[in-house]
Amino acid sequence: LGLAWREGAARVGHLALGWLAVYLVALAVSHAAAMGHLREAAAAQGIRPLRVSALPRPLNPFGWAGFVEDETRYWQGRASALGGPIALEPAPKPSAVAAAAAAAQSPDVQIYLWFARFPTLIEHVENGRRVLDYTDLRFSHSLLGRRPFGRLRVILSPEGAVERVLFDP
Repeated sequence: LGLAWREGAARVGHLALGWLAVYLVALAVSHAAAMGHLREAAAAQGIRPLRVSALPRPLNPFGWAGFVEDETRYWQGRASALGGPIALEPAPKPSAVAAAAAAAQSPDVQIYLWFARFPTLIEHVENGRRVLDYTDLRFSHSLLGRRPFGRLRVILSPEGAVERVLFDP
């Protein structure tokens, strides 16, 4: 707009910067409100949080993906800066699975766990092999029916050693 309207370019720039400043302040206020609502929801459900986080939902300055971590698990739910009920659902931490200790020796798994902010782990058997599927709750939503990112699969040998590591299988 500034290129097309040379005389008003400075005014357009000032308006854009002003709008950006207002938006960022509103987002900070919205985030603080969502964090407060998450803390209240955790207390109402009897959860003693070690960490509480609210991450923005796409294209919604009032909607937040809420995460609460306690001693044994993560809890996740949708929070709104405008209030309303929050149902926190549990998700297991990797430390709850015994085979996770063997997998954590792999450099690929170590890098993944360094990156993942809320890693969860599901263990199952596939073709006679123990399989560990790590996901990061930050990326648990689907985009056009497919998770956008964040899954790591570790296949263990019958002896429990890491056989293969596959990113986003």
